[in-house]
Amino acid sequence: MSIDPLTEAQYSFRLALNHLQRAEKILNIGDYTSTIHFTQLAVENFVKTVITFFEIPT
Repeated sequence: MSIDPLTEAQYSFRLALNHLQRAEKILNIGDYTSTIHFTQLAVENFVKTVITFFEIPT
């Protein structure tokens, strides 16, 4: 089974955007703990997207 780096990067990027959108919605209702949680997930997935361009993630 081969891993396509472009597909992996696109997946991580879409996931990061979804987490960021969720964090923004939760921030608007004032749930700061969940906002931090989803923001952290967004950042982690954005970083995975960048890493994918340099090496295939494990």
